[in-house]
Amino acid sequence: MTTQSTRNPLILLGIAAMIACLPTAANAFYQTTVVEGTIGDDIGGVWVAVHHTAPTFRVRIDTVEETKAPWMVGPLGDEMKPLMGEIPRGVAITKLADPSVNGKYGIFEGDIITKVNTILVDDVEGYNAALKEVKEWFLVSIRRPALQSTKARLVKIKYEASVVEQDGVSTIGHETIAIRVLPQELPFLDEIDEARRKRKAYIVSAEQIDSVRENWFELPTPDMSAFVSGEHRVVAADDYDQSLKRDEALRGTSFAIISQLKGNPLAGQVGQNIGIYGVHKVSTNKIVGTYVESTLASAPFPISIDFNGMFTLTRIDDYSDKDVEALERRKPAIEEQDDDVDTAPDLP
Repeated sequence: MTTQSTRNPLILLGIAAMIACLPTAANAFYQTTVVEGTIGDDIGGVWVAVHHTAPTFRVRIDTVEETKAPWMVGPLGDEMKPLMGEIPRGVAITKLADPSVNGKYGIFEGDIITKVNTILVDDVEGYNAALKEVKEWFLVSIRRPALQSTKARLVKIKYEASVVEQDGVSTIGHETIAIRVLPQELPFLDEIDEARRKRKAYIVSAEQIDSVRENWFELPTPDMSAFVSGEHRVVAADDYDQSLKRDEALRGTSFAIISQLKGNPLAGQVGQNIGIYGVHKVSTNKIVGTYVESTLASAPFPISIDFNGMFTLTRIDDYSDKDVEALERRKPAIEEQDDDVDTAPDLP
């Protein structure tokens, strides 16, 4: 199908120049990876990454007589595991003192308290101990499960390591890691989007993940990549800088993956998406840990929205370039489609 436009040719030329700078034919985007320290785990392969997150924020609370906080709390149940981990840390607000609490602070029953002032809250006992230290007012860090959502994407990781002998012991001499977020669209994204619209978490089943093992490299791709570039840092815990050491989501992790993806304005994406994966467990077919995501945008002033939760990577294949080979097979059809689109006339 041929499309034409009557817009200003100079504007169209500018758009065409932007498109020329993007890897449109491959529906891909430029990505780099830096390794800091020794990771020690073979994380190579093709993975389905599933993220369960909820927005987080801090609220200043005035103390009340006797209870200090204008609500009651209780322990977290197993239903919070996808969002909070196998041992959920925090307490749930079970009852507000009165309706005015909601109007004054924007607090709801079901909200999870993860911190009182600077004290991390693991359970009800820890919460009560932290509350004893507050005076006229205090800060609480809140995570809101009522607004939790699920994301899923394909990730390909190349891992290579050399082994050297040191004092008669074999150790890792050098590691090379290359991470790529793939543009392929998973077949269950519609179900995830529907759950998001209903403000519910979506549990991706083992059967759904198994369904893409054989054909992950042939899954459909969007007409245009959502991102134009990506930078990935893989950092060993011993090499965390001060900001990572202070990040409570990374306590107890062996390494972290920090991914910064820049949105493609031509695909309606603006700003940057920063995801921090704190790795707790690595096995042959699973990687699990904590996940923090920040979206930086302008609207027209800077906005920063943080989401905290958990992630699981499920390995579906060995590392390979099957996706690149599949793209090469489809390239003639893609180029033919591109040739059918008129952009802008040449200007003298």
